[in-house]
Amino acid sequence: MKRIWAAVVLLILVISGCLYNSYAVSRTIARISAPLAQAMRCDDPAQAQGYLAAAQAQYIKRESYLCAVMNRQLLDPVRAGFARSQTAAQRGDTAEMQVSLAELQQAVSALR
Repeated sequence: MKRIWAAVVLLILVISGCLYNSYAVSRTIARISAPLAQAMRCDDPAQAQGYLAAAQAQYIKRESYLCAVMNRQLLDPVRAGFARSQTAAQRGDTAEMQVSLAELQQAVSALR
């Protein structure tokens, strides 16, 4: 009987850990996505760059956690997307910036 209770407790702990991990990843993705959505609504590249920097700061802050729980192949497009978007915003190319932000938003959404 003790083995069954031990197994039940372990199962509950594993399920709780999985649920918390799912919640934490969703919250992290939401924190990254919010400034990206604001950047996509901006026509001014300088203002969009500020929102983009905020999103990138959120990503960098939680990158080690995301690397621990996710496949690196999912994170590589996010890193590349931030680099492309920053470059387009610095050049002032609004059209390219919007395209790269849309791709970045899609890469971030794929992390869910």
